[in-house]
Amino acid sequence: KLDKNCNCPTCQKYSCGYLHHLFNANELLGYTLLTEHNLWFYQDLMRDIRKSIQEDKFLEFKKRFFSTYEIRGR
Repeated sequence: KLDKNCNCPTCQKYSCGYLHHLFNANELLGYTLLTEHNLWFYQDLMRDIRKSIQEDKFLEFKKRFFSTYEIRGR
């Protein structure tokens, strides 16, 4: 899986090794699958951000997000 926390079709169906192979072989399917994953990720992220704002818990969400994904340069 690209991301163990992701439920997108790409992460559910394909291994990192296979995706790595697609990129090494310059197969367009690799870009398509990665795009699908990225769109899914950002759609879920924005949904979770909106929910945390509505529940007045955005700062908690932000801390959890940064600790989960180890974002640098905050």
